[in-house]
Amino acid sequence: MGDAIEPREELEGTTATEQERGLRVRLLEERDTAVVRDMRREHVNLKEARIWIPRLKNGLSVEQPIAGDELRAIRRWLATRRDHLPWLFISERKQPFTRQAVNYIVASAATRGGLVNVHPHTLRHSCGFSLANRGHDLRLIQDYLGHRDPKHTAHYTRVAASRFDGLWGAH
Repeated sequence: MGDAIEPREELEGTTATEQERGLRVRLLEERDTAVVRDMRREHVNLKEARIWIPRLKNGLSVEQPIAGDELRAIRRWLATRRDHLPWLFISERKQPFTRQAVNYIVASAATRGGLVNVHPHTLRHSCGFSLANRGHDLRLIQDYLGHRDPKHTAHYTRVAASRFDGLWGAH
């Protein structure tokens, strides 16, 4: 299953629209299409660098930290907005994104990164595998991904061969 997909874009010297696209791709690394599509300004707490992730499909909604680069990008993006629309991300037509638009953004970023057949859910799986490969426990990964049932999270740890490293270390 390999390394985690980490599409990152530099924000310095880019337009506000390019910054917004880069920010959307970064957030998609860990979030599903519908969650990002429906994210609202009120979900972001800039002072505490936190974002509320409302889950669909009976998942567990959670508050998660926003990393420094993403926090700065969100601040810059919101500073450029002259509208009062509730959505965090809007199309050029001032509407929330469609599922197809989110898929297009992810596919375009993947193509620029030399990757093929990447979808928003691919990025979610990549996040789960990356956390498992870094040795995080199943419960933490389950909470982070918003899974109610641990069986939905367990497959991320099955392929992490590194989980056996040091199991029978010298004693």
